[in-house]
Amino acid sequence: MPDTPPATRAAEAQITFERIELAAGPRILPPWARDLHVEFMHGWGNRPRYKVRCRTDPLEFTRDGSPVWTWQKHKADSRCWKAERDGVAAVHYHGGRISMQTFDKHVRWIEKPSKENNWNGEEERSEYRMLATSHSEGYGGRHFDITMAECELPVFADGVTTLTKVEAGTPLRLRGPWHGGAPDGYLEISYDIDEKIDESMGWRAHRRPPWYRRGGYFGLYIKSEVFLDIAATFQPHLEWAWVTDRVGRQLEPLIPQTGLPKGLHVDPADCPGHDYTRSGSSTKDNPFDQCKFCGERRDPNWASPYGKAAA
Repeated sequence: MPDTPPATRAAEAQITFERIELAAGPRILPPWARDLHVEFMHGWGNRPRYKVRCRTDPLEFTRDGSPVWTWQKHKADSRCWKAERDGVAAVHYHGGRISMQTFDKHVRWIEKPSKENNWNGEEERSEYRMLATSHSEGYGGRHFDITMAECELPVFADGVTTLTKVEAGTPLRLRGPWHGGAPDGYLEISYDIDEKIDESMGWRAHRRPPWYRRGGYFGLYIKSEVFLDIAATFQPHLEWAWVTDRVGRQLEPLIPQTGLPKGLHVDPADCPGHDYTRSGSSTKDNPFDQCKFCGERRDPNWASPYGKAAA
């Protein structure tokens, strides 16, 4: 592979970056934040990935009936549905028609025992009506029940669509919403929630340490300033920058050995000891490749200006 200077590669790849100067001193963290893991995805074309370890679910407020959901126009044929609080948000995209619709639900099972079949019986169901979008295929057609804040919704009724005021606490069902990009000022990251594990259950064995390999959850959007507070506390050896490429603008860590964004690392000479022909697999004797999991690589001699990480 030719040894192309980073400046030339930056021009060819249309990549620019702006370093972020983080103020020294301890940070005020969200009460749910416990740790941060950064995976550089070395050997792959993906951008670095981030995962936050949480004491509690940071998105519980979006599912407990709190009237926090609002909407705004996203594109000509789509709407952005968002619930935000204290620097975190949940987001869905769905532009389907909104109307009052009829659904049914399970009430009880009426048993009718017989000698032939002790489970003989019938199900009792009841109908109810609520606001809902038209059906789409996002998340495999999964439904999300949300609770609206006071707002005006474009509701279809009697053949016309009109802006209708809905009271705070009005339920609405998103039928098959779609995943989309993060709203302005937010990053999308995955997260994992600490919980007590019954290790006698074999199928829960994957929940054992290290925490960042335990699977996790999607759908957490976090404001960039809140994320940087978390990053400065739990990954203080990393520098961060706003990186702009053909795809868009993204907050990324700089490679510690070179001080450059990952997108400029296409020559092995930039990353001593890293073999790009191995498709990103890691080895114990490769110090740069071990940096793929930042949680495993913290310089014991590096004095953090941000104070000791929270336990």
